[in-house]
Amino acid sequence: MNTKKIASTLMVISLTATSLFFSSCAHTHKYGEEKVSEPTCLAQGFNYHLCEYCGYLECTSEIPPVGHSFTVWKDDIRKLKKVSACDHCGFLTEDSNYSEPASIPKLYAYGTPNGDEVRIECRYATTIESKFHGLVKLDSNLSNSFYKKNYDLFIFTNDTNQIPMNITFADSMGSNSAYALKAEYIDKTSVRNLSASRLWYEAIKTRNNLSPTLKTLPFLGADGGFPIIFYTNDNFNGIYNLCLPNNKLMFNLSSEKSAFVYTYTAFGEMDFRYSAGVDTYVPCTVIYPESKSGKESAKTKFENFMDFVNNSSDLDFKENIHKHMDIDAAIDYLLCVYMFGADSNIVECCNWVSYDGNVFIPSLYNLTLSFGIDSSGYLKEAENTLTPRFENGLLRSGTKYILWEKLCAAFPDEIFERYDYLRNNVLTEDKVEEVFQNNLSAIKAEIYEAEFDEYRDKKIMNCPETAEQIRNWYSEKCAILDNVLLNK
Repeated sequence: MNTKKIASTLMVISLTATSLFFSSCAHTHKYGEEKVSEPTCLAQGFNYHLCEYCGYLECTSEIPPVGHSFTVWKDDIRKLKKVSACDHCGFLTEDSNYSEPASIPKLYAYGTPNGDEVRIECRYATTIESKFHGLVKLDSNLSNSFYKKNYDLFIFTNDTNQIPMNITFADSMGSNSAYALKAEYIDKTSVRNLSASRLWYEAIKTRNNLSPTLKTLPFLGADGGFPIIFYTNDNFNGIYNLCLPNNKLMFNLSSEKSAFVYTYTAFGEMDFRYSAGVDTYVPCTVIYPESKSGKESAKTKFENFMDFVNNSSDLDFKENIHKHMDIDAAIDYLLCVYMFGADSNIVECCNWVSYDGNVFIPSLYNLTLSFGIDSSGYLKEAENTLTPRFENGLLRSGTKYILWEKLCAAFPDEIFERYDYLRNNVLTEDKVEEVFQNNLSAIKAEIYEAEFDEYRDKKIMNCPETAEQIRNWYSEKCAILDNVLLNK
């Protein structure tokens, strides 16, 4: 019997007893059949019968409480406890005999907050555990406007945080002393950036003329990493992506003649901005070199590159752009923006890297807003994403940016040929589904459940979230592109 029924029965008993106290019954009671008031987990029950004349209730025997019964236990990822609900009343209890989810690595950080930087001791748990000292700091980008934030992780030999120490979290990532912890707050799947970056890598590795240094990188300059669960002081922070940091390590930069410029409108304080079209300016941060003189040199080199783009004639652009930019990389960049539906990456979150200080290589970064997701985490239909078009028989980029307009005008045949190859050999529907499924499979249903319990608004986001849904979205987008780029 539930609690309300018990209370009702006890009230009947109380009222009946009170009534009899004030007006005693003058007759001999005639009792009906015996009835039962069932016990609960904590309250006793009764066997009783009622007088058929006056309703007098007589308790014939007491039934002891049944006690809680816990037969089904599960691991609560948020509480780091094993929990169970009573089979009878639903009362929740906890047990310290917790088992970590085995499908995904866990990072436990312990430290005392001190502004935007926290010295920490870490425990990293997979099939093998490791411990290390480090520093966690906010990464100064747009995610900090959300409750779930991005962090940079720096690893040191001891708690003084003076001597960097390399750690290998995955063989594919190499050994590094710094990593990025990406919250992926607006992505319900938490793996869009990882998956799209992997597909970008698949495109890069099929180029014929890769820079020798780029060839040596674990992900050829694309972002790389894997999902983890991140805790601070045993508090659940949710699903994070442990990734390579977006700094000199990403491109193995060491020479002062190299340059690394990142375009992002919300990346702290910008170092400069360049003109990308009519009344359109793109903020830039010089990531490398790190010295003041080196930053100024990188800025000058990049501005010279963009000045050429903006001021060259169509013929001059076609004949000389190779002196300033890797054309093959730029064509791949533009096509993957189209194919992934990564519209914001057309100018934002672009890593522009030069190893010789002259020729800049564009590389996609921060690809969360891709494959059918808008900036609020909801569905963005394929038909509403950026698509090239023909105008008066000429290929137009569909953007308002000079670089991409001139690239389409100067190299349409190369764009058509490369799209045909990527579409039918590299970035196929099967490949897209496979890459997403590989990343999604590490995050079991109970881990997503914990994420959605912690961040309730994520649960109602309606972006494509299964590998099959993402495949279907991608198929729709490619059908749109096929009509332009395969039917010229």
